Amino acid sequence: ALIFSAHGVSPNPIRYVTDRETHWPLLFVMWAAGLGLYQLKKRLAAALHRTAGADSWWMLYHAVFGLCLLWGVYETNRRVVHLASQPRLKLDYQVARFLDLHLRQGKKALILADPLPIEAIQDYLDRAYHKSGPRGLAAAQQIVEALDTGPFDYSRIVANSKLGKNRILHLGQLNTFEQQQETSLPREIDLVVHFANFQPSSEREASLDALVTQHGAKRAEFIVEGQAASILELHR
Repeated sequence: ALIFSAHGVSPNPIRYVTDRETHWPLLFVMWAAGLGLYQLKKRLAAALHRTAGADSWWMLYHAVFGLCLLWGVYETNRRVVHLASQPRLKLDYQVARFLDLHLRQGKKALILADPLPIEAIQDYLDRAYHKSGPRGLAAAQQIVEALDTGPFDYSRIVANSKLGKNRILHLGQLNTFEQQQETSLPREIDLVVHFANFQPSSEREASLDALVTQHGAKRAEFIVEGQAASILELHR
């Protein structure tokens, strides 16, 4: 499922896809390498019965195998370290750890972060329309409506937190806010994560942002290579 669910990435979402798609060529490479090692082992075993120096050949075989294994571990570690070193990922991880430690029992946290780029959603809808026409577009719209299209920061915080989606919310989940007075916030929200680059995209979001600023007291601030997020505790 992961292999078939990859999304396009910039600068050409149609041509360039995520790293998950490389599983297919890697599977064939590993399969060919396994066959090669198997044949090498068979030929070495047959040759060792006819020649002297059997121990030397087996030592060479195990040395090559160990070298390949160590190289694979090294490259995997290098890739993981590179991905985990991105400032935004570090910032979201630190926020998630803070929420795990400081969000009170029965309370919830609200994430104020830039939403999922509308261009990405529109590109998906456009490709569905060009490929399958109006019916494909209608199906794609249903999929988008059914998905949780929250901010990337929200998804990463939830993934790194033990609290789960029930206790960490984003703006799109505050449906009850529209029915409340503009001077109130949902009572269960205790902590608000306010990313420095958050920009309200509607009057509703601007009103909520102002309420957070008015009623919130800063509990913590995280800064990672120019990326910043503040944790505010609401007092009402």
